[in-house]
Amino acid sequence: MMKKQRTQLTVLLILIVCALGALLLLRRSNEKAAQREEAENDDLVIDELAVSEITAFSYEQGGVKWSYDKEGDHWICQNDEQLKLDTDKIESLLDNVSSITASEQLTDVEDFAQYGLAAPSNTVTVTAGGETIIYFIGDYNSIISGYYVRKNDEATVYVVSGGIATAFSHEPQEYAAEEEAEGEAAGEAAE
Repeated sequence: MMKKQRTQLTVLLILIVCALGALLLLRRSNEKAAQREEAENDDLVIDELAVSEITAFSYEQGGVKWSYDKEGDHWICQNDEQLKLDTDKIESLLDNVSSITASEQLTDVEDFAQYGLAAPSNTVTVTAGGETIIYFIGDYNSIISGYYVRKNDEATVYVVSGGIATAFSHEPQEYAAEEEAEGEAAGEAAE
């Protein structure tokens, strides 16, 4: 009887040691997978700007360059100074440049045409803290689900998922204050 119990106890101890070994291997494997995933999710920060420090911006839409300047607490569209803009809508738009991140960067680029940056689809210019930054928006790559963006005259091309690449594509009327937008709609209905 004693021999049988000793054998059972030995087998049980071996099973416990094997289970602990498997648990340690699984834990180590999970830690490595988490580190790999964290490394993959680390986007490159292209720029971080405080929306409150932005004093001017412009972009192109439909072949027209739309320019905006901040005067006091209000924004003015230089193309239509009579248009009353909604500050919240403008600040929401500017959130797209407050933190620009890229999933990938290509350095030492010489041929910008292959990224659609020789003739960009849009050029977004932002002035903040006395510094003017120009973002050139290039082609969309459906394989990597991102737009090519170039900052100033850098030889680097960034891949961004949207944000700056898609947000600056509306006419100023989209940012009009509610009473301004309602007035335009009533004027169009009367015609």
